[in-house]
Amino acid sequence: MVQRFIRFLFLFLFLLAFLNVYSSGQTPGMNRISKHSRELNRDDKNSKSKKVKKAEAKAERKKQQQEKEYEKSKAKDLKHRMDLQTPETKLRMKENKKNADRYNDKYHEPFFKRLFRKKH
Repeated sequence: MVQRFIRFLFLFLFLLAFLNVYSSGQTPGMNRISKHSRELNRDDKNSKSKKVKKAEAKAERKKQQQEKEYEKSKAKDLKHRMDLQTPETKLRMKENKKNADRYNDKYHEPFFKRLFRKKH
């Protein structure tokens, strides 16, 4: 009976030590990884060449420019549509916009998001 208890205790402690090693997220030989293999596993951001980074930056600038032009044309189109309306219709549209803005005001972005967003 005592031998059985000792075997069980030994097995339990061995299992506990085994689980403790693997619960930390590392395998037992993980600390001996060579510097070369760590360099092979670096993330994409650091492994891109200068040409690739430059091309991506250029594409991003072009995309931002297109978005800016789109917003300008959208505002111009809106002004043109307002100019085509009769004064009564303009007044009605203005009142409807006020009511919609007042109703939808509670659905705006949180304060910190509005505070730290880009302003250009």
